[in-house]
Amino acid sequence: MINIDFSFNEKTYDFDFLSLDGDDDNDSVKTYSLTDLMAEKYRSVLQQKVRERNREQDIYDINYLLGKYEFSRQDKYKILESLLKKSEGKQLDNLLNVKGIRDVEIIERSSQRYQDLSSTVKSLPLFEDAYEKVACFYESLPWDIFK
Repeated sequence: MINIDFSFNEKTYDFDFLSLDGDDDNDSVKTYSLTDLMAEKYRSVLQQKVRERNREQDIYDINYLLGKYEFSRQDKYKILESLLKKSEGKQLDNLLNVKGIRDVEIIERSSQRYQDLSSTVKSLPLFEDAYEKVACFYESLPWDIFK
């Protein structure tokens, strides 16, 4: 069984096709590209403050992806470009800068219930370590090009 999460509300700027059986025929699903997925996760983290809710899963997910994949300078450009586009009209302008991820309320909301993930994740990294890795990557995006 495959669980599919889809949205009609989120814009996708870069996408991939995932084959359902490993062949290149017509049984594939359009999916977020890795760079769009990262942008969407970061947008979700930042939007916690505006929506007044917490998203403990996103820090884990971003940290996991950062440990699994290497991101080139071009990838970082695509992530930031997508993040800025995905954030339009979502009241995030004051957080869309190199220090936005260090907002105290965002860190606090991200940490709430993070430890609950230990019931489904075998080796849950310490929140502080995961958040620091996520924040450092965010800060390494090419902000100077866009702002």
